[in-house]
Amino acid sequence: MKAQCHCRGYAVRLVFWACTLPAAGEHSVCCARMGSPKLQFRGSLSTVDPRKSPVLIVGQLGHLTGLSFSDVAPRLQPRVDEEAWNLAVNSLQPSPTDYCSLYLNLATVAALPIKCSRHNTPSRTHAVTKLVKTHSTGGDECIVLVCERNDVYASACGVARAYPTYSRKTASGGSSTEHTVTVEVLLVGKGDAPLTQEDIKLLEDAVFSVRLAARIVDTPANEMHTDAFIEEVHKVAQMLDIKPMIIRGEDLAAKGFGGIYGVGKAAIHPPALVVLSHMPSGATDSIAWVGKGIVYDTGGLSIKTKTSMPGMKRDCGGAAGILGAFCVAVQSGFIQNLHAIFCLAENAVGPTATKPDDIHTLYSGRKFCKDWCKAGACWAPGSEESDKPHSLGVIGHLIIKCLALEIDNLLWPTVHWFTHHQEVN
Repeated sequence: MKAQCHCRGYAVRLVFWACTLPAAGEHSVCCARMGSPKLQFRGSLSTVDPRKSPVLIVGQLGHLTGLSFSDVAPRLQPRVDEEAWNLAVNSLQPSPTDYCSLYLNLATVAALPIKCSRHNTPSRTHAVTKLVKTHSTGGDECIVLVCERNDVYASACGVARAYPTYSRKTASGGSSTEHTVTVEVLLVGKGDAPLTQEDIKLLEDAVFSVRLAARIVDTPANEMHTDAFIEEVHKVAQMLDIKPMIIRGEDLAAKGFGGIYGVGKAAIHPPALVVLSHMPSGATDSIAWVGKGIVYDTGGLSIKTKTSMPGMKRDCGGAAGILGAFCVAVQSGFIQNLHAIFCLAENAVGPTATKPDDIHTLYSGRKFCKDWCKAGACWAPGSEESDKPHSLGVIGHLIIKCLALEIDNLLWPTVHWFTHHQEVN
């Protein structure tokens, strides 16, 4: 599993996917504050009465039917016998999913979709999230993942997304109590070796990163403004023993970053360009990820409508996903130079807001005129091409084109950017 993280694509892209969609959360510290559960992983099934710890057993139909009752008995007995298990599994007809209660609402078996497409990965992790959300009891409980080893990482990320940590609901009768969700993995692939402690550590790091990034996306802009986002980057940097580079507010204008400064200069909390760099000894390649971090996009003076503006707190999903992916990659021992760049701004309306037809000067020295005030757009004929058009992974649409040009010219002398570029959103 660790090798998947080293191959700079698969495992980290799963974190990108999980982090850039709304509704997941953070780590145990915030879990306690928000009342969301702590997630812990085990490589085998423990023996617990379902009445004490409700259980959801989830997997693909072929994997479930291939199990013997003795494989799952530790989590079901004494409440469920072999006959009830066989009847339940044989009754499943996923379309796209299906489930059957084994004992009240305390023991359930659920089948993932049979069909697989480019929208539904081999692990069916989207369906894992939905099933776990549906059957969660809100207290101490267990999720048993029945899968092949290759699907464990994705399935764990799917479980993480089912337990968001951000909430501002007023709890009746006092604060919610802490509880624990135990995720136990039952491997069914031919020749699958049991999960090691190193594998468990990787899963825990991935779940932390998924919940961290999703909490940032879920948090509204009056709390998750640019200054708050920088604090989140600082926390990750301290965890990884990395010193971030930060260019903020008027310093952006003074140092020639006219594009990102123009996007966020009207906001109360100033725009910022933040860089985290992981540079291990022996590295032979350098990779950079760029995250779009528009903490709220009103549309600027080209203001959005009442139906298109709600939800724009999620416009920082690219940067949130990059932060989570960077965190898990470094924790997993990524062996190459890795740079995470966060383009943070709030596209606000105010007296100093950028106007259509304004001319901006980028760090590269290029001047451009934009004809609408999309956050970070700054696009016009002539600005859509760079001397190194594929040197940067653009997060989102054309809307951070100007940021890409600026960052490219800032860091190119020291970093051979993007032999392999990633796209997020």
